[in-house]
Amino acid sequence: MLPERPPGLPISKTCIYKTIGKLSIPVDIYFPVDITGDVSPVVLFVHGGGWIGGNRDDYSRPMFREFLSLGCIILSMDYRLLPESSFSVQLEDIRDIEAWIRSQLPAEIVDSGLRCDTDKIIVAGGSAGAHLALLTVRTSMSSRQRYY
Repeated sequence: MLPERPPGLPISKTCIYKTIGKLSIPVDIYFPVDITGDVSPVVLFVHGGGWIGGNRDDYSRPMFREFLSLGCIILSMDYRLLPESSFSVQLEDIRDIEAWIRSQLPAEIVDSGLRCDTDKIIVAGGSAGAHLALLTVRTSMSSRQRYY
């Protein structure tokens, strides 16, 4: 018998990063416990699910706890799934959240007292999400952007 999965971490805020017609695509934001006043790194997590399933609630609890303990702001995103969309649409969703992070995230977290570094985004993922994260980094990287 497998051990029970630990409960999810408390979500600090949920935002809509993209709307296509009547479809709104959300992202959950997790704030670090200790807000020091320093600029926090941003971690974007892309869930797995074989490109056809999963959602932003599917993440590694230990990994999120570790990033939060390091003072990171974590974003766990949804994206359009196959077969209703295409692989290129999934990559588009991830590139669009990058633009949202850079332009909108600072305003979304201002009430928390947090500040974020949108010039350096840590991209992580599980399984298919790791694949999408890797391809997004490889296809959208420019000389001024930094990904880790």
